[in-house]
Amino acid sequence: MSVADVAHQANCILDFENLCCPAIKFAIGAADVGMDMVGSYLPFARTRAEREKAADPRRSVEERYSGREEYVKQVTAAAKALVEQRFLLERDVPGLAARAAARWDGR
Repeated sequence: MSVADVAHQANCILDFENLCCPAIKFAIGAADVGMDMVGSYLPFARTRAEREKAADPRRSVEERYSGREEYVKQVTAAAKALVEQRFLLERDVPGLAARAAARWDGR
């Protein structure tokens, strides 16, 4: 998912793994709603059925990834790409992958 894809869904302020591989939350900035919602988030539906029931146009987690392993793999790949571009240090990659796994697990 590109930054443009994320911007198309809403004007967002997202942390790293949600920017490169959104899964659990979708942050909302003041431009979208009111100042009272700054820093809030709307979680993605976990399944397509939940998404359709809620009439949420955003793809569900299940529609984005086949599972936890794929999600963590995509976060790791995105982090490594940022290392290649000198935006991250190699030593930061394992921590980002662990944080993505923990977020997936709901911790």
